[in-house]
Amino acid sequence: GLSQGMGKTAPYVEFDRVSLARAGKPLFEGLTLGLSGARIGLVGDKGSGKSTLLRLIAGLFRPDAGEVRLSGAGEGRPVFLFQNPDHQILFPTVGEEIAFGLIEDGMEPKQANAEAAQLLAAHGCAGWEQKAVHELSEGQKQLVCLIAVLAPEPRLLLPQRRGSDPRPRAVLYRQPRQLPRPRQTRRGIGVGGQSGFHGVALAGQRL
Repeated sequence: GLSQGMGKTAPYVEFDRVSLARAGKPLFEGLTLGLSGARIGLVGDKGSGKSTLLRLIAGLFRPDAGEVRLSGAGEGRPVFLFQNPDHQILFPTVGEEIAFGLIEDGMEPKQANAEAAQLLAAHGCAGWEQKAVHELSEGQKQLVCLIAVLAPEPRLLLPQRRGSDPRPRAVLYRQPRQLPRPRQTRRGIGVGGQSGFHGVALAGQRL
């Protein structure tokens, strides 16, 4: 099932006759679908294709036929947030993990490190810059991953699934105007998926 909140200025994702097979099994055949809104939730059983849909939007999978197009709301790229934070984390310390995306986005390393510290402090994690990632709990790793992917202001956040820790979920569910952010931001949207019967509205909110 699909639920979506419509928004005139949000990015627009379009699947144009998309087909995809994995390991010889057809997953999508001629899928045509348009998505637009500040928050979009994908609800379905395990194995129904939610994560595959998100990976197609993020560009992690390429369709065998057809095209996935993303337009509107700035030039940021879509980012995929893995359910397992260990699949996302690249660096040994928290500060490096968060600063990386900012540096890749063109920010000077000194400024990126300062902003990483500000973002951590804004979410109750002051002084975490030198913390070793492997020493964090699962929920803390999820929070660090979420801050890291949102720091460069992606156009689209694609969280694979909610974790059980309340802090990353709080970041996702806050209204954009309530999220502390040290600098001016672009507006993005989020698409999220979760197995089972849940009303899901996972959003790519601004930090």
